[in-house]
Amino acid sequence: MLLEGIRILLAEDDPDLREIMTESLEGMGAVITAVGTGRDGIAAFESLPNSFDAIVSDIRMPNGDGLEFSRAVKAIQSLATQDESSRQCCSSSQKFTIFIVYSGHTEVSDAELHEAGVDAFFSKPVAMVDIALQIKAFVELTRSQASA
Repeated sequence: MLLEGIRILLAEDDPDLREIMTESLEGMGAVITAVGTGRDGIAAFESLPNSFDAIVSDIRMPNGDGLEFSRAVKAIQSLATQDESSRQCCSSSQKFTIFIVYSGHTEVSDAELHEAGVDAFFSKPVAMVDIALQIKAFVELTRSQASA
């Protein structure tokens, strides 16, 4: 399966779309944690920061949009990496998580996406296989770098 064992945190405020996306990604072998708002996504990530290989989020959601969510995730990762460095550990247990956003009705600039720490952007309608291929490529790259 394309996403066998890859752990994804999915943030989508539309319950029907969240269910469809969850089923699609699970059908490709992913393990999904699905939430309905950016704030819920931040809470899920804070509680288990090393538990996700990828985050897929809508840009516009009530109670914390995708860009706020991405900024928070990147800040959490940065703090965790600094904590590891301050302990003078030889290798960091903190891993990088890819952050993917998508939108159908929002104009967002490349500068805004970059500033928020977004790694990939898709416009709706988007085929889930396109998102899956992006995730798979990123995970394979980071795993090969970690084993080198």
